[in-house]
Amino acid sequence: MEFDLKPFKQITWITLLLTVLVMTCSGGLFIFCFDKDLFLDLDLARLALLSISVSFPLLIINAYIYIKFSDIETETDQDIYFHAPVFYGSLLSFPVVYIPIITSFFWEINLKIAIAMIMGLQLLTFIAALIRKKLNK
Repeated sequence: MEFDLKPFKQITWITLLLTVLVMTCSGGLFIFCFDKDLFLDLDLARLALLSISVSFPLLIINAYIYIKFSDIETETDQDIYFHAPVFYGSLLSFPVVYIPIITSFFWEINLKIAIAMIMGLQLLTFIAALIRKKLNK
């Protein structure tokens, strides 16, 4: 049985790579920064699953924000309609997760403060998208 990768477009590979990187790397680094013992005790499969469970909800929320506040028309932009929300959801999730991580390098913050920062940054992302939508009308 032959598996052909030619039907996949370049944008599909870029979206897939960015999504995997955002979900595993940012979640893993978040766990490492705020609970090193848990990070060191888990095996690779459980660590990957936990990393994805940290980052995936943010990706879904940011993809929804992009769909809700962008000007994509489903009938005309069928190819973009799938890739763009996932791509921008991944892109918007990056600073939301990494700002608390970078902050923890300079100041001593605990997990509760980091989660509060993520929630605040996610709220700012939503407000910025809402303002952008209002200004473009």
